[in-house]
Amino acid sequence: MKRAQLLWLGALAAGLVVAMTASPVNAAPAYQGDDFAIHSYDARTLTVCDVEKDGHSVWAGYYIEGGSSYQTASVLYDDDPNSTDCTEWGTFPIRDFRVVEDNPDSSSNYYGPYHGEPVYAN
Repeated sequence: MKRAQLLWLGALAAGLVVAMTASPVNAAPAYQGDDFAIHSYDARTLTVCDVEKDGHSVWAGYYIEGGSSYQTASVLYDDDPNSTDCTEWGTFPIRDFRVVEDNPDSSSNYYGPYHGEPVYAN
């Protein structure tokens, strides 16, 4: 019986290793203050997070690989004021992206620096 349990646990551990290495890996984030955006290794998933929870809406601004129009991906907020709100967006491969935070007291927002190219594997 113990041998069967050990074999089962070994198989489970091996499966977890395969699953973790096969899933998309996140690459380097871009920040505006503590708020951030991060993309998957293949640059097709963008996750945008509002960590500060200061009442200023947060989004990522980015360009699609091979395109010239500016796109945005906003944080969708839940009702829990104590949780970090993150929203994951599927997209075409992205290139330059940055985090933007709304500044309601001004006509200009708070713009984080662009992550820069290349996005893949960075």
